[in-house]
Formats: sequence, C-alpha cells, structure tokens
Amino acid sequence: NIKTNSFVVLKRKIDSEFNVKFDLELGKSGIFNFVFNFVDDSNFNMLRLDSRDQERTPNALLFSRQRFHWYIVAEAEERQPPPGVLRLEIEIKTGENRFRFMVNGKQYTFFKENGEKVDLTEEFRAGFKVGWFNENAPVKLSNIEIN
Repeated sequence: NIKTNSFVVLKRKIDSEFNVKFDLELGKSGIFNFVFNFVDDSNFNMLRLDSRDQERTPNALLFSRQRFHWYIVAEAEERQPPPGVLRLEIEIKTGENRFRFMVNGKQYTFFKENGEKVDLTEEFRAGFKVGWFNENAPVKLSNIEIN
C-alpha cells in the first residue's frame, strides 16, 4: 500500500537546461522523489530522499516501468538526508554534460551495487518532462525557484 500524496509534473519538456531550487521539509518518515525522463506515471526515473531509517530505504536513484513498481538502480553515498529543513538544487545542463542533485550545497553521488559510480548525465534523456512527488507522509516545499 503506497501512499502518494501528490505528483507534480511540469508541462514543458526538458531539452537542454533546467534548474530548480527549493527548501524541503521531510519530517520523520517522509519521502521526496525528483522525477525525470517522465513518459507517464508508469515510466520514469527518480532521485529519492528518504527520511525513514530502515534497511531498504536509502536515498537512491530508482526506475519505474510499471505504476507503483520501481526498483533501486543505485544508492546515494549519503544513506539518509540530514535532519531539518533542506535546501535542494537540481541542475541539468546537457551542453555542459551536467546533472547535479545537491542537498544543502553537497552534490549527491550514487553507486550501483557493484560499486560503480553512476553518471546522472548518462541517465538523463532530453525531450522528457520532470516533476516530483512525495510518499508515506506529507512534505513541505517552499521558496521554489524554477528556471
């Protein structure tokens, strides 16, 4: 039983550049997912911040092929997000081969199970939409800047 409180997808497709900054309050068991390569609600990638501290709930890069069925592609070096209000910045610049997912000014790095580092720019596909959704508990976004 997955509780998705909101699912927001931007209307425009991202071809070359996208930048979003905002403050995020996750709470005790909140999950925030930044969605990219969005085809529909059954086909997309996402970068997850997960405040639950359990065995299979790391911050991670995930892929969805079927609605509500996603799997972990790679785990973040930072297993859980830091406590308190987080400042998130997500920057995509295909011309500069850049896709950064930053939390409180620190760029997150993701690793596959075999230890191989994931290059997020290779995961990103131009011409698809981006968005976000929360799970498990309410989250609060504020001071949102989108370019």
